[in-house]
Formats: sequence, C-alpha cells, structure tokens
Amino acid sequence: MPLCFYLTALQGVQEIAIIGTDDFTQAVVKVLSPAEKAAASPTSVGIVQEGFSSPSNGFFVSSALEQESIRRALNVLRQWMAQQALLGSFRSKNLALVAFNEELEAKLSRRTKELAQANATLARMASIDGLTGLLTHRVFIQRLTQEVERSHRNGSSFTVLLLDIKNFHAYNESNGYQAGDTLLKRIAEMLMETQRTNDCCCRYGGDEMAVALMDTDSKTARMVAKRIEERISELDNDVAVTVASVNYPLDAKNCADLLSVAESRLTSQ
Repeated sequence: MPLCFYLTALQGVQEIAIIGTDDFTQAVVKVLSPAEKAAASPTSVGIVQEGFSSPSNGFFVSSALEQESIRRALNVLRQWMAQQALLGSFRSKNLALVAFNEELEAKLSRRTKELAQANATLARMASIDGLTGLLTHRVFIQRLTQEVERSHRNGSSFTVLLLDIKNFHAYNESNGYQAGDTLLKRIAEMLMETQRTNDCCCRYGGDEMAVALMDTDSKTARMVAKRIEERISELDNDVAVTVASVNYPLDAKNCADLLSVAESRLTSQ
C-alpha cells in the first residue's frame, strides 16, 4: 500500500499499538469514532488491497505488507502525532500567556488609575489648607505671579485684600482654640461663598487671609472690603478684622512688592 495513502487514512489517529510478534507481523490502530472511521476509511481513499481489512475493533495491517513500509509509516505517524501534541502544548501555553498578559494589563490599568487618583489627592492636599479649605500661601503666590503676567500683557489690573483678625490670640484665650479654629473656618467659608469665579482666596498666615480680586480697580475693591468686614461682624459680634488693599499696577509692578506693600499697610492700621 502506498505510504501517502496509508498516512491519509490515519489522519484522525491519536494512538498506535503494535501487537503480535517482534517482527511487526501485525499492527492495530486505535478504534476511531464513526465520523473518524468514515473520514479515514480505506475505501474513501481508494486503497483497498489484499491483506488490508477493517474489522469491528479497528484497522488491521496484515503481514502481506512489507515490514519496512510498516515501520516507516508508523515512525512518520508517531512524528506527526508528536508534532501535533507539541503544537497543542504550544497553543495551550500561548492561550495561557495571552490570558496572563491581559490580566497584567488590567492590573496595570487599575494601578495607573489608582496612582493618578493618589497623585491628584496629594496635589490637592499640597495646594489646600487643611483647616480652612482655602488655597495655601505657596499656591496663592503662584496664582498672583501668573496674574501679574496676564495683567501686564492685557493692560488690566487686579486688587489684593489682606485680612487680619483683630485680637485673635485673645479670642483663643477666652473661647478656646477649638472656637478659634471654628471662627477661621466660618470666615473662610464666607470668603469662598462671596468670591467670583476668577477670584481666589488663601490662608495667608495663622489668622491672616488674602483675597485676590481679578480685573478689579481700587475703588471697587474698597467696597468689597467693606462688605467683608460687615459679613464677619455678622458671624460674631465680638470679632473684627483689619483689611489692607493693594492694586496692581498702581501700588507695585511685581508680586513680591505688591504683597510687601499690603503687609506694611496691614501692620500700620
């Protein structure tokens, strides 16, 4: 029987067993399913020959076939089966590797999002005063520096109000430090409620706060300062504030000088 036809008939085979004497007088192929039998039937490939039969328990090759032909056919088949097993193993490992890679990518995506959220939280913590919720002094300076540059380009102006709570130390001594913290929070909340979208407020120092009024002249800023003083008196009749006002570019040409003038005016009142 031609070797190529022999192998064609055994494409669906998964296992070979040799029975009989040591000189390969007979070879039996594992029993196939009905569908596999139909696909591998000798009659379907036109190789019905004397000595090749199809009993109920499998396909038998009789001693009429040459011993070397059987050996070569079985060796080729074993090699093919080994290759298929190896390919199957590679496919399985490849699928496992793909699944593992997808799992790693999903974990990396989650960790990246968590890291971004953590960084955003840290950035917010670094820019917001923990007690009052106002901007920190450092961030306020950065905003003012940017505003100086913008106003210089556009030929516009802005005003900074610097607030100091009068006798705040005495207030703490009389009412307790918790009451002092509560007062700072209430004043900060009032400032944030009244500020416009482009304005910004900060905790400038211990009991000092600052408000930057963008695109605002000195006259309008004095009116705003008056309203702030009135609102703070409404919060607590025993509390009063001192407010200093400085304008860019009338009072100074840069951020550092502007704040220096504001501090001088505040301490002189």
